[in-house]
Amino acid sequence: MLDLAAPRITGLLRINAALECPTCSSETLHEIRYVAGLLNQIRCVRCGQHWQMARHAVEEAYLRQLVTRVASKPLRLGLEAGRHPIAFAFSLPRRVVTKPWRIASEVVTVAGLDPSRP
Repeated sequence: MLDLAAPRITGLLRINAALECPTCSSETLHEIRYVAGLLNQIRCVRCGQHWQMARHAVEEAYLRQLVTRVASKPLRLGLEAGRHPIAFAFSLPRRVVTKPWRIASEVVTVAGLDPSRP
């Protein structure tokens, strides 16, 4: 079931966590990288060993997620308009203009085409 209230993570997110590293044979700090809310890479900060999700798997999952987001957008907009009609009315013009850029930015990040994001 689609949770319309759940926050959506878009773009690139990096978090640190203590995980067991098979190379170091101990618990070490790892950088976990999510792209558009999807697990993309885990890297040991101590030894540099990394594990990367297959690019095609990330792209497939992103496309499924994007289709769901696009399909549910009218319902989400309607709910938002009902809850906060004035704020919604003022924010809509800006959102309509910037949404294509935000989606394009996500696609570039997921496809790994952005050279500024290692």
